[in-house]
Amino acid sequence: MKVLLNFIWILALSVHVCLLFDASRWQKHPTCKLNYLLASIVSALFGLVALLSMTQLNTFAQWTIALFVTTIMGLLITANIQRVLKYQIDF
Repeated sequence: MKVLLNFIWILALSVHVCLLFDASRWQKHPTCKLNYLLASIVSALFGLVALLSMTQLNTFAQWTIALFVTTIMGLLITANIQRVLKYQIDF
């Protein structure tokens, strides 16, 4: 249950990062909804793995590193997902 709640918090950050980057002037073509959803989930999973793998650090350091990893991965994945996945599925 704790892992699920951690994933939901990290996913909330990831969704906002991907949305703000997608709406920014650096993104030339807006991502479709499926790519946006995949970018959010994958970057949240990277943040969750980072959070769960650092058991010897205190809670503040764990969350700081996990949110940093989530933010960086969200930016990188959102910027490059259109090159990898050519599908444009909006639902």
